[in-house]
Amino acid sequence: MDRIAPHRIIAALEAESKRDVLAELAQAAAAELGVAADTVLDALIGREQLGSTGIGDGIALPHAKLPGLSEIVVFFGRSPRGIPFEAVDNRPVHLFFVLLAPEEPGRAYLDALSTLAGLLRRAELRAALLQADTAEALARLLGEHLAPAAS
Repeated sequence: MDRIAPHRIIAALEAESKRDVLAELAQAAAAELGVAADTVLDALIGREQLGSTGIGDGIALPHAKLPGLSEIVVFFGRSPRGIPFEAVDNRPVHLFFVLLAPEEPGRAYLDALSTLAGLLRRAELRAALLQADTAEALARLLGEHLAPAAS
């Protein structure tokens, strides 16, 4: 998986609800990808209706397939105060990784989700992500743990 560039990071999400955080992240993704924010939001909400992507320990991995994408893209958002997200442990979520993939992503989609979930099991990484103070610092920190290719 590629590094997450600073322009794909929201260091301090303003949202206070599950729908609002998905909308805020969808807006950021849509602006970069040149698609309607509603298209991204609808895809993310559709996936959430199958079951929450809040995996516990303050982490959520919202993901969806979008027509017209040629590769997987990842966006990151952080909420220092935490957002109720129906996570499996019923705790607020602070760290959001949004994966958007082509309609036929192949194995890369599942590999990317698995890679992120594995990395985020480490408490020291989660703590460092909560303490980093800028999008650039977050990007550097994430880059230390993800594949070296730039996105």
